[in-house]
Amino acid sequence: MAYEIHGKPTSPVEIYSTPNSGTAGPVAEIRATVRVFVYQTLSGWRQIRVLEGGNAGRQGWAREGDVVSVQSKLVTSDEELFALFATLREAHFTPPSGTPTPIPYRYPTDGCFARAEIMANMLAASDYQVDKVFAIAAGGLRLNTPHGGDQPGFGERLRVGWWYHVAPIVYIPSGGPKPEPALLDPSVSDVPTTIGEWVGKMTSGPTEPEITYDQLRQYLRGTKAYPGDRTLVVRAGATVYSPPLATDPSTTMVAKPGNVVQELARTARLVPAHDVVAHLDQLFRRCFETWSADQRTRNQPSPYPAYQAELGSLRHRIQALPPEDRNYIRTRFPNFFADWRYTFVGSGVEQDFKSLETLLAS
Repeated sequence: MAYEIHGKPTSPVEIYSTPNSGTAGPVAEIRATVRVFVYQTLSGWRQIRVLEGGNAGRQGWAREGDVVSVQSKLVTSDEELFALFATLREAHFTPPSGTPTPIPYRYPTDGCFARAEIMANMLAASDYQVDKVFAIAAGGLRLNTPHGGDQPGFGERLRVGWWYHVAPIVYIPSGGPKPEPALLDPSVSDVPTTIGEWVGKMTSGPTEPEITYDQLRQYLRGTKAYPGDRTLVVRAGATVYSPPLATDPSTTMVAKPGNVVQELARTARLVPAHDVVAHLDQLFRRCFETWSADQRTRNQPSPYPAYQAELGSLRHRIQALPPEDRNYIRTRFPNFFADWRYTFVGSGVEQDFKSLETLLAS
């Protein structure tokens, strides 16, 4: 079901930091009717996130009786849509270790099927109307992202490539007979997007009109292969896990819950290393942009005001990595470091760059 809290100005609903009001005061008071997202129910309490109003984004625990189920399956406002996106972006899963872990959006290289599955399950649990959309291109989809993998081309140092990518969609009223889809993919965008915008971030090549999963299977029965010269856009149900095999398209791929958790845990393990690479890239690019605007800054030990603080934060991040993550960065990003090593030769921060490489090798 979808859920609401029916607070009133004179009778607010109190939200607490833990599922026990105890002696601590509430962290928020809801004084209006607002939509909420329910994470879990525990001993008469529900863990919620407020999706609209002055407390939008607030998380905590409300008494179970204060959280009311409603039948609406559409996202009713832009405010709710953006709050729902933020809820998914900040959501956690529980790996075999038992420690809640952020969904690994910051490792977009692989595992989109597991991320889409857990997002769709969360949306369906709150009774939002949800489906999935696949972008499929045997010739390759590309996304430039600081959390991507190593690339040989200067200027495109960090990028991911997929033969397909998948994300969930929810629906908003359109004013017509059919609701409009809104796509939610924190690995690709910082905000909700249309399906067209999402596909456009991954390819500039020809894109076929949207088809259904059944139409895709019918297409594959004839071709026995995915096209390499254009992108297919396929809308499927919320439980569809991945595209069908081109040589055997009759089977609908459906997830096994244990496999989803294992895949999320595997990719989440690589997020800290990719976070460090993304911050390295940010530091390097800011230096390069500063030099491009004023060549005199190239010889300075601090090219821009925040440089020393950002450098110190980056060193701390690297020091916090275990040895295997440092080795992963050194061995998996040779082009990235070769490009920047050349860029920093003779600059006022060349020694800082060398010290970061040394720290990664320690």
